[in-house]
Amino acid sequence: MKPSSSGSRLARASRGKGAASVVRPGGTPLGWLVGALMVAGASIAYAQIAYAQDGDRAPTQPAQAPIADPGSGSERSDVLVVDVESIVREAESFADIRSQMQAAREAMRTRFELAQAAFREEEDALMRLRETLPIIEFREQAASFETRVRQARREHRDREAALQQAFNSAIVTMRRQGLWPVLKQIMQERGASVMIHAQYAELFRPDLDVTREAVARLDAAGARITIAIPSEGPSETEQNPLPAE
Repeated sequence: MKPSSSGSRLARASRGKGAASVVRPGGTPLGWLVGALMVAGASIAYAQIAYAQDGDRAPTQPAQAPIADPGSGSERSDVLVVDVESIVREAESFADIRSQMQAAREAMRTRFELAQAAFREEEDALMRLRETLPIIEFREQAASFETRVRQARREHRDREAALQQAFNSAIVTMRRQGLWPVLKQIMQERGASVMIHAQYAELFRPDLDVTREAVARLDAAGARITIAIPSEGPSETEQNPLPAE
């Protein structure tokens, strides 16, 4: 025998006696709508209370990256930049080498010009003897003269090359013995591990360039090197040698 469905009808009937169910025109019970509104209101109120409590606490600030000291870069850096060619052009130590070179070259040129003048006088005298000397003797003297002229020119070229080599050697020595110690000292003071030439650095901070500082330190040190000027002793082709300096 199946259970009677009258119990369900009785339960619905008993609920209907206690509180009449009011239905809005759309068909939804107003009681359900009121309950939903009450729950929503409670949630809003709780959120307002929680917000007020949080407002009493200090706001949390976002973490900030440490700000670098702008002046620290000029004191210590792993990499420094230097323009060696500028130092060679501007430092007094290298300027002194160039002055020695210029003075030696001028003296050498003056000496060669004196030798050339003496050869011209000898040539003129030889041409005057052409009419009186036998042809064989004249040819012998002319050949000897031409040999001495060529030798004098060769010696002059050799001295110029030796002077240029002495100049280059003096520049290299000054760089190694005068400039390099200055640059090493700057590297140690700045705590740098590498120093590169400015021509290989496209962009860099100005405070990383130690060229001006190196020039000042090298000038203050007063380093000097004397060029090994080639011997200016007289040769068999020169009649008027300059006094040795």
